[in-house]
Amino acid sequence: GGNVIEEVGLNPNNAGEKGLRLLVILSFVFGPHFLHDDILLQLVDLLEMEDEMVGALVLSIFTFLGKYKPLCDVAPDIMSRMVPICKNFALSGTPKQAKQAIRCIFVNMVNIHDTIFPDIIDKIKTTLTPTSSDYRTSIVTLGHIAYNLPDKYHVQIKNMVSRKIVKELLVKETNESTADVIEGDWCKEDQLPEETRCRLEGLKCMARWLLGLKTDNLSAQKTFRMLNAFVGNKGDLLQQGRLSRAEMSWLRLQAGCSMLKICEQKGVGDQFTAEQFYNLSQLMLDDVKEVREAFAAKLHRGLGTGIPNKCLPLDFMGYYALGGKEQDKKQKQLLKTFMMQNITRRRDYVRALSLGTVERAMGQLPHILPDYMLVFAVPILAHDPEFTNSKDINQLKVIEQCLRFILEPLVTKN
Repeated sequence: GGNVIEEVGLNPNNAGEKGLRLLVILSFVFGPHFLHDDILLQLVDLLEMEDEMVGALVLSIFTFLGKYKPLCDVAPDIMSRMVPICKNFALSGTPKQAKQAIRCIFVNMVNIHDTIFPDIIDKIKTTLTPTSSDYRTSIVTLGHIAYNLPDKYHVQIKNMVSRKIVKELLVKETNESTADVIEGDWCKEDQLPEETRCRLEGLKCMARWLLGLKTDNLSAQKTFRMLNAFVGNKGDLLQQGRLSRAEMSWLRLQAGCSMLKICEQKGVGDQFTAEQFYNLSQLMLDDVKEVREAFAAKLHRGLGTGIPNKCLPLDFMGYYALGGKEQDKKQKQLLKTFMMQNITRRRDYVRALSLGTVERAMGQLPHILPDYMLVFAVPILAHDPEFTNSKDINQLKVIEQCLRFILEPLVTKN
């Protein structure tokens, strides 16, 4: 396809990846057009390529196709050829490949769930150990099985999460110091020590497990307490002083993002306490710019996706008030853009809702209408650790600045 690449004006180094990403989007929108043996076989052939990126993208194509119609019904022979490939990815692929492999098996191989998943669970029991080269992949695999099949292997998964993820990974004391391994407050994720990267995946695994359970309130309370401790202790849960500043930044960010993710789910999300809510808001003011940016982006996605029942509650819109204290002009403008988009989406939903039953619409308004974010913004500002004196003029000016930051988009007409 060299000539085509030149004609379109693409970079030969990433043209293949861009083509695959386009196929992912097309499979989501035009799934039925992919369901022909010749096309499916070409996609299976791509799975056998050595490039790590290819496998994950092709598996996500199969997942979208399976959501339209499980491929075990459409092309059973092709699916049987994919079974060992998906198992291999789930057990010894990259974390991204493992994630997509579990999702692909879940939607496409419905007829063999009872044989393939127990086999994978048995095998990862031996690799869920720091000495295994597939440790991080196994953590990801466990998390996605727990999310997709919460009731099927409930006891097994709960034991593995509590023992292997919590006791042996997240709250385990670190023997070796990595404080001097990385300079500065931030680094790329692939520059982190492997143990820390495993901890990040462990935090995600816990969030996925809880999201799958939906209503296990006791587990949710315990998990929120631990995640809150990560945030409160700046990422160094045990406060041993053996982690680098960059590792601590990543760990508190991931703990915060995991809390946001859990709060999207009614039931487990309702176990989030007011104190934890205020503590989490401090990530909007984190000392490290990259932490603030990533947390705000996660907040924005959580508030804007799946309105009204599969998104973050309106309470979290109050976090935007702390954007009034943001010193970085570019980040402050980005926060304003995020906030305006969230406000617009919610108002659009309210307009659509008002076309239906009036009583139903009125009952939902306090949970959807963005103007109610003020109810949550005020206590967030009142509990800000830097607000210590209600008679201090300078502190009150900062509070005023924060309130203006959220009032402006609320009262200004588009």
